[in-house]
Amino acid sequence: MISEKTVELNLTTELINWLSHQNKMPYFAVGPTQAQEAKWGFDAGIFGATTGALIQYKRAYVTGTTWEWKLNRTKARDQLARLQKLERAGHPVFFAFPYFHTLGDIQTHRRRLLRKTFWYRPLQISPSGGPNGHHEVRYDTFTKNWTVHSDNLVQLPPPVSLEDVIEQIDNSNNYLASLAEAFNAIVLEEDELIADRDGEEVSESILNGVCLVGSW
Repeated sequence: MISEKTVELNLTTELINWLSHQNKMPYFAVGPTQAQEAKWGFDAGIFGATTGALIQYKRAYVTGTTWEWKLNRTKARDQLARLQKLERAGHPVFFAFPYFHTLGDIQTHRRRLLRKTFWYRPLQISPSGGPNGHHEVRYDTFTKNWTVHSDNLVQLPPPVSLEDVIEQIDNSNNYLASLAEAFNAIVLEEDELIADRDGEEVSESILNGVCLVGSW
């Protein structure tokens, strides 16, 4: 079984190369620290000159015909809720659920791993007891059914296509400055409230000033 970091490295590389080739301009990735990722809910920001998206990668656990991806494995167990707030504000945010789980799979499907990945918008995932807490997204390769499990099983719609992901990232209304503003307002202000309550120090956002990335 491969690690989540291996999933992240390979898919981020392919996504940046795809977008850069398609749009004839450079794209790049920005990643939070491990401590920040646990609080902020995403693994990588994919940025162009004026557009951007946030991606949360999950590794697969495979048992027979069942593929499973685990959500909210952080201290606060609120990763899904945070990403749903960002999507609700109108920004491209995705879970990437790999349909590969071994090094052999990566070698076989290298440069085609984006096609071997299921993409979900956070708001497509609606656990019965709400977004907080431990959840498992499951896909049965025999029945082709998608479900999310926590207290009770809930049927899920099918994932979005890779083309939908690319279209949302490249959408002319997807402004990187607006994404940065929403992130700082939704995620960091919430962290500040928690920190004020607990007496912790809040780290600076990696998206502060990100609207300037297109000014080279």
